[in-house]
Amino acid sequence: YAGNDQTSYTTLQDAFKRCITLGWYCKGVTCPPSLTTTGGGGCTVRAGTPYLATSTEGEVSYVKTCPTSPPPQSAAAASALAPGVSGEITTDVTKGSGQHPVLKNSAIVVMAHDREQYLASCLESLLALDGIQLFTMYISLDEVSAFNRMEGVIREKERQYGRRIGVWHRPLIPPLTAYDTLPSSKIAAHYRYALEQVYTVHQHDYVIMVENDLIFAPDFLTLFINTAKLLEDDDSLYCISGWNDNGFIEYATNETTLYRTHFFPGLGWMAHRSLWDRIRWKWPNAPTTGWDHWMRLSNPTPNTSTIDGSRYNTRREGVYIPRGAEVPSYSSGGV
Repeated sequence: YAGNDQTSYTTLQDAFKRCITLGWYCKGVTCPPSLTTTGGGGCTVRAGTPYLATSTEGEVSYVKTCPTSPPPQSAAAASALAPGVSGEITTDVTKGSGQHPVLKNSAIVVMAHDREQYLASCLESLLALDGIQLFTMYISLDEVSAFNRMEGVIREKERQYGRRIGVWHRPLIPPLTAYDTLPSSKIAAHYRYALEQVYTVHQHDYVIMVENDLIFAPDFLTLFINTAKLLEDDDSLYCISGWNDNGFIEYATNETTLYRTHFFPGLGWMAHRSLWDRIRWKWPNAPTTGWDHWMRLSNPTPNTSTIDGSRYNTRREGVYIPRGAEVPSYSSGGV
């Protein structure tokens, strides 16, 4: 059931109204064959396949929107995605569909270094998500010696999922100070490069930033799709996050609750371009404990807050949680 709503609605219209209010949680409505639009009861809201695809006892299912299939691989496309990489920056990308009232010019940026196995798992998890078609996708690489290996993974996933992904290469910059050799400084410099690319160069309005060792809950994008308007309407908010440091499953008594916090969560977050406009000139060159700690402790956006859910819907691959473990989704109701 969509949003754990097991109500039996009297009419198809009532069920569809509920399905619409549930947003991306609801994919359609299933009704008994005898139901008419004037009454009879028995319609329920459904979360998607296989529930809509395997109706039993003569039930009839009505999908909210018709699914779109990836375009067939033409000879030209197959040639463009042939094995082997050039090492050049990829600018040919599959654009986001723009079919959202707020997320019309949105992107997802995956931050990656040199771990191709983690990148493959991350892309498989990300490209299978509901709502991924709304976003233009980029991967930012910062390890010159791994460019070819990492691009090989990207091209394989492009062929598998039928879409083009932009690739950025952060140029190798010789360290000027001892701080520049620290991992925290290198990561901060990579983030500065990627944020500048996606907001300033490519002029995207809304961007979701993730790291290449993250695995995502099935409704990871649903959170951002349903809360993007909050960033548009409320100037006191600077980002939405898919991570909650205190979001332990056993304590998430209400999975539909959103929290406002002054603590920057990270690990899968969305912000508007206006945030980068405010903080780009403050960005730290040598954050001793990391750029994310700088966001939390240096207060670069005073009097503003972030939004996160009652529990996490990302996890790091192979860290703290056994490899291959699923990430729980927000299953009880719409955001």
